[in-house]
Amino acid sequence: MTQLMKQSEGQVLLQGDIDFDSVVALRNEGFALLDQQTQLAVDCSAVGRAGSAAAALFIAWLRYAKSQQKDFQLVNMPPHLQRVLKVSGLGSLIS
Repeated sequence: MTQLMKQSEGQVLLQGDIDFDSVVALRNEGFALLDQQTQLAVDCSAVGRAGSAAAALFIAWLRYAKSQQKDFQLVNMPPHLQRVLKVSGLGSLIS
């Protein structure tokens, strides 16, 4: 099961596989969290399998945060997810 778990104020852990079955729910959950926060850091250290759905998810969150003038970061990116983002041309999202 893929989920966002609150770690502290303004930080959540993204845990599980990101695929086309989980991405819509995660996108909406992330939007709701951004609505409640001035900043949000998503810890990606517990992400399992991920592909283009993960890239689409991160782009959606980033665009939404920008449109709402919120500070958004992806942190603790595992190597396999870094490769997905680099191949997708999104290496600049990695912090």
